[in-house]
Amino acid sequence: MEYITVVYSEDTNSATLCVDPLILERVAPSHLKDAVLDSLREMRIQERFIWHETLEELVAIALQSATKWEKPFREVIAHGIPPQHGRDSELAVFFPTTLKAGQELPGGRFDYKERDFVTLVSRGDLLASVTFPTRGEPGVDVFGNPLRANDGSLVHRIEFDPSSVRKEENETHREYFAVQNGSVRLRNNFLSVERSLVINHDVSIETGHIRTIGDVTIMGAVRSGCEVVTNGNITIQGDVEPGADLRGHHIHVKGICHGSARTTGNFTAMRTEHTTIFAAQNAFISSVFCCDITCANATIKEVCSSTIRASKLIRIDTVMASAGSNSHLIISHHFAIHQTINLYRSALAERLFESVIVSRESKVAEAQIAHNAPHTSKTDVSAMIRGNTLVGKLRTEMRAIHDEVAQKETLVLDFLKDKTGKIEVKRVAEGTVVFMYASTRKIDTVLHDIIFRYDPATCAIVIATLKASEGHNETP
Repeated sequence: MEYITVVYSEDTNSATLCVDPLILERVAPSHLKDAVLDSLREMRIQERFIWHETLEELVAIALQSATKWEKPFREVIAHGIPPQHGRDSELAVFFPTTLKAGQELPGGRFDYKERDFVTLVSRGDLLASVTFPTRGEPGVDVFGNPLRANDGSLVHRIEFDPSSVRKEENETHREYFAVQNGSVRLRNNFLSVERSLVINHDVSIETGHIRTIGDVTIMGAVRSGCEVVTNGNITIQGDVEPGADLRGHHIHVKGICHGSARTTGNFTAMRTEHTTIFAAQNAFISSVFCCDITCANATIKEVCSSTIRASKLIRIDTVMASAGSNSHLIISHHFAIHQTINLYRSALAERLFESVIVSRESKVAEAQIAHNAPHTSKTDVSAMIRGNTLVGKLRTEMRAIHDEVAQKETLVLDFLKDKTGKIEVKRVAEGTVVFMYASTRKIDTVLHDIIFRYDPATCAIVIATLKASEGHNETP
């Protein structure tokens, strides 16, 4: 019928009915529904997809507005089953992949260098997950023809380092876990957990502070105010600016070092200026200017206006004169000696407390033996106590505790009695102050090739020449 037309969507999944009001000249409103249905069947539209609500609406308009129906009726009349396209793979990462802007501090301040450049993970942590793509489900158009559905694509392909990352997967997804502790990295779809970190540029406000585990190599400089903290070694190819802070095991600076450094091992640098250094072991430096250095052993070529503290040995080629501030060479007990002594004393207190408990248990056992033999002589009771297994075990434990306590007390005294440190200098300028175990000596003239030692008998510093030191030619 020319007054009824249908417009289809591009995929023929939807059909729109168009009815001209002039149809009422040929079809009565009460028969309009059947006429439209017949036309739809002739067009081979599946009846199961036809919206009868639309037909009822058409009839209602025809009945109520027979004299006023002017505009063509246009509504969706049929809709098939749309295809369900498959979902592409999805990647979920369980660690930050972008740097923070900074971190708010107490008092309303804001540290723009707290940017989480390194994300630390522990063994067994879930790092990432890839959900597999799903298959599509075909649909049906208004004529009953199938509509093709697209399957999802695997758009996320993660490669990984099998020595530091392991994968687990099932039918729906694949998960990646850390095999070791370290810093997690995802670069160019390659996932790894690294125990060493290489930064190919400066450590600055762009990176923020560096806090990690393992070795750190910085190809540039460490800018002012930045921190580099790790339990591994730190190697810096450039300079360390004032205000920077380094903390690691062994620290090696190839440029000029300012700021502060604290190591549990050795500190090595070409030149240090206005730097505070704490090295648990050794400090090897070519040139030192206006620095405060504390270590076990110091080997330095040139010193000016600095304080050098060591517990065992200070070896310097030249101590230069300074008009502003003289250098101080100090030999004293290791800066961590008091922490060590406190640990020993804490262990002593714990063992002494245990000895009291063991002593009480022994006395209770002895009293129980005596109580169980009321008519036995004291000699026999003593013999019973000596032969008792529990009492023998408790007494053996008591002796072991007392021996351990005595050993720890001896070690504490030995720590404080050790005053064998020395200072070797090839040239020392006038005005340099030497301090050794509470004894002080100021150098009043330039000296060459000398050794400073401490004499416990006189509580004074003695001087010997490097060449004659083996013959004990010393000068008080």
